Amino acid sequence: MRIVAILAALVLAGVVLALGSGGPAPPHLTPPPAASDSGNATTTSASDAVPSAPPTTTPRLTPLPSGYTFYDDFDGDALSPSWIQHFDFDGIENTWASSQAAVKDGVLSITASRAGDGWVSQLLDTKTTWTQRYGRFDARMKLPRGKGLWPAFWSYAAGNGREAEIDTMEVCANPVGANDGNDVSLLHNTVRWVGGQDDGDTRGEDLSLDFHVYAVDWRPDHVAFFLDDREVWRFIDREHIPDVPLPLIVNLAVGGSWCGPSDATTPDGAALLVDWIRARE
Repeated sequence: MRIVAILAALVLAGVVLALGSGGPAPPHLTPPPAASDSGNATTTSASDAVPSAPPTTTPRLTPLPSGYTFYDDFDGDALSPSWIQHFDFDGIENTWASSQAAVKDGVLSITASRAGDGWVSQLLDTKTTWTQRYGRFDARMKLPRGKGLWPAFWSYAAGNGREAEIDTMEVCANPVGANDGNDVSLLHNTVRWVGGQDDGDTRGEDLSLDFHVYAVDWRPDHVAFFLDDREVWRFIDREHIPDVPLPLIVNLAVGGSWCGPSDATTPDGAALLVDWIRARE
């Protein structure tokens, strides 16, 4: 998820999302929490080291389709054990709870619900079950729309003085024209490293109206981003292209200084819908 250069503590770093150069500082990550059905996160002792090699766990017990290294089409009625929650953010309105992620009719739903004076939603990642260095990563998703809603599909790792992040899809899903134009029609892509980042923004249609495929092709000499198979931005600074295995992360946050606060119009039960997530070498 997009973050500005506010480093998290040298425990398992979380991540910070940023609008781009000159953008306001969004919240930064805290140590990794365990998911709680009550919506309250607790700290775990998971290692924060950047992984040196991808784990071998795959998201399904049956063989992967030919050509894929990760393939989850969310069939069945439960999440694959590949999906866990390791990251948390400071400065947003929501907590995380496993009850906010559900699989039904071939679709993963991550739902943001009102909880007292705040919200509860969910983040899912493969930090300890699956990582990959380089390749093509795709997800077919339908975004929610509402003040302060903040969906993202991204990859991140930190530790031992290193940090790497690729944001394949990050959108402040405010109604069109709200939040000074940082709204559901503006797709953000980011490559981030220790001390810096570069961003590509693509203005288009209201992304909440239909499913779209968000993809990144990550190679040693470029990181290219795609919306419905159309390339929208390419990063070619080889010195700062991430070169460590990264996990998959998908989440729906609420609030924060970058996407702005929720309000009375923000729909209770807004959901990020994920049809499938896939990766290839």
